[in-house]
Amino acid sequence: MWDTKQQKAIEYGNVLHEILSLIQYKDDLDLAITKSIESGLITAEQRGEVNKTLENVLNHSDLSAYFCSENKVLNERTIIQNDGNLLKPDRLVINTKKEVLLLDYKTGAKQSKYQKQLSDYQIAIEKMGYKVTKKALVFIGETVEVINL
Repeated sequence: MWDTKQQKAIEYGNVLHEILSLIQYKDDLDLAITKSIESGLITAEQRGEVNKTLENVLNHSDLSAYFCSENKVLNERTIIQNDGNLLKPDRLVINTKKEVLLLDYKTGAKQSKYQKQLSDYQIAIEKMGYKVTKKALVFIGETVEVINL
């Protein structure tokens, strides 16, 4: 798989995930990209392409609540379950009503296991006393597709 189109897609998906983990609110995009260039995650030449892709995510009409600056954002936080299993949602948002919104980014093909993954996150979060009111999968490719669950 080395030096193949599939390998490059996987690497690009990992890069996007990493940069998205640095973003709490829409205004964080420029700083997140700058940090990614400084750390060597992306090159300065990749800035435009990455910025455009991430702007499409941040400005998607179905995702405005996930990037609202009034909310508390927890990116890539590990949830330790009673049985010792670990879960790590990409983005967990707690709004002003103390409701939880879940978001998971995907850059590959759609698979049914992703819906189960979000359901597992919801169950774990609700066992902690929170109510999950919204959850979505975000497929990032040539376009951004949001699947609300």
